[in-house]
Parts: sequence; structure tokens; C-alpha cells
Amino acid sequence: MATARAARRSLDLQYCIWDNDQVGRRLIWCVLEAARRGVRVRLLLDHINQLGRDRIWATLNAHPNVEVRLFNPLRGRGLNLLRWLYRAPKLNRRMHNKAWIVDGEAAIVGGRNISEHYFGVNAVTNFRDLDIYADGPIAADTQDAFDRYWHSALSVNLRQFLRRSSDDAEALWTKLDKEQRSRHRDDTALSERALQAVWARRVRAPAALLFDSPEKAHGSSQRMMGTQLARLLGRHSAREILIEASYFIPGDDFTRALSGWRKRGCRVAVLTNSLAPTMSFAAHAAYQRYRPALVDAGLEFARTATQCPQHDASGPAVARAIQSQFAYQGHGAGSA
Repeated sequence: MATARAARRSLDLQYCIWDNDQVGRRLIWCVLEAARRGVRVRLLLDHINQLGRDRIWATLNAHPNVEVRLFNPLRGRGLNLLRWLYRAPKLNRRMHNKAWIVDGEAAIVGGRNISEHYFGVNAVTNFRDLDIYADGPIAADTQDAFDRYWHSALSVNLRQFLRRSSDDAEALWTKLDKEQRSRHRDDTALSERALQAVWARRVRAPAALLFDSPEKAHGSSQRMMGTQLARLLGRHSAREILIEASYFIPGDDFTRALSGWRKRGCRVAVLTNSLAPTMSFAAHAAYQRYRPALVDAGLEFARTATQCPQHDASGPAVARAIQSQFAYQGHGAGSA
């Protein structure tokens, strides 16, 4: 919210999931407030997770300063089972990137989607994912990654599916503004202090951005994230490599690279989930395939295990390198 309020020229937002819950609606309100101040807003959403929510996005899209695009959209309203079965290989190639980019100068990336579950306010289930704030050159790299997706042939303006009028957009603002002001006190000063605290904790260091190419949805061959990390680490020397990953599936290249680093005396520690917090049997089975070789090589593993209904992907200090849809090595130039 603080970064949206600080935006002067642009907000570029890219998410796999944006729910229409209290968190999602509050951030829509912030985005629309920025657009009403003249900030250009580009919102890129994965379509499969927005089925049934087209109307609110179409209404937002009707504001003259907002453009909403859907990545790899499912044609037609609703999820047609026969269409899904016929086109499953292509339709299952989704966009899992999460990025919040302000004026092309600052970015928030990581594992959190826009939903109550990711901000610790859902009454039943919450996920403990992390985000990183970064500014400096790495923010420009994040902007370039966003632009590759935005200009991909697979990113389609929502107007091709559904249109709303500028009057609808104004009515949405009136409704959201009344709703948010009735539920929340003015927290502008609190947001500004929070942003200043983030700026004060920034660490200046080299950084690299890794991301999946949008062409993956066309079925084009590409380097896996583990392969990209292996190539990145191969260009540097290190005494310690710390990795936190909700789902740790390194692949053959990254397994060999990590084993090689350990043999050369580098400490390598991995924090990931056990099966219990995620209940993702496929991901856990894939992780188990690589774990014995990494343990034999001397890597350290810590796995979260919890009986409470929360995905616990955070933990002690093992958070300097994140293997995810976006991966930062180091803390980022001017990042926190």
C-alpha cells in the first residue's frame, strides 16, 4: 500500500492469484486511487485463477489509466471440461510470477499472491511465503521481465472478453472507497513510516534476477530454474549458499552444481517443507528423488513440519537465496 501511494508514474503488477477478499479489495482500492492520481497501471493476471472474477477486472480495466491483461487465457466464460481436457498441456502452463513494480525503480517479488491466505489474516489457513523489496538496477531487471510477459502474444487485453464503461469504473471506486473508509482508519502515516523503515534496512549488494520465460506456455524448450541457478553460481565464488524454497526440486544440473560447491568447501544449507505443511505429494516425491545425493554430498537440510493448518515456508535465517519463480542471489542492490 505504501509503495502504491508513493507511485508517481507507473504501477506494473503481475500475479498468479488475486482474490476478491478483504486483502484483494483493499489493494484494488489502492491501485485505483493511484490511477485516479494519474499513475499508469498495468495489471497482468494468470487467467486460470481469475475465472468467475472477470467482471471486477473488466470494471477496473475501464478506467482510462488502467489496462488489465490475462496470461494464457481460457477462451469463453467458465471452465469447460471438454476444452480443458483437449487443451490441457497448453492450458496447464501457467504464470506463477509475483511482482509489484513502482515507477520502474522499486520492486517487490517473491512467493506471495494477493489473498488473505498470504497476508496472515485468513481465519482458517495461512501460507508463510516471503517477499523481497529491491530498488536500484535489479528493479530495472524486474521491469524488463514484466515487459517480456506483458508484450507476449499470450497476454491478452481483457476487453477482448468483456467490456465495461468508465461510469462502471467510477461506481467501483465509489463503492470501494466507502467500504475501505468504513472498515479501516486512515493509515497513510503508518504506511509512510513502514516504507521508511524498509528503506532504512536496505543492504547494497550484487543481485541477479531469474525467471521463467513466457514462451513456456507455447511449449518452447527452456532452461529449468535449477539450471539457471547452476549457471549463475558457476560464475561466482562463495563460502556459504543458503536456500529457502517451499518446493525444492533442484533438477540434475543444480544437484551437480550444489554437490560440487560442497566438495570445494562451501557450506550449502536448504530450508524446505516436509510433506505435512503442503500435502503436495507430486512435489514431495520429486524432491525425494534428489535428496539422497545431496545429503551424501554433505548439504544441510532443515524441513518444516507442523500440525497447524498453515504452510510454514519461513524459518531461521535461511533466506538469502530464494528458489522460486523469481530468485534473487544476495539481497539486491539497495534491497531489504
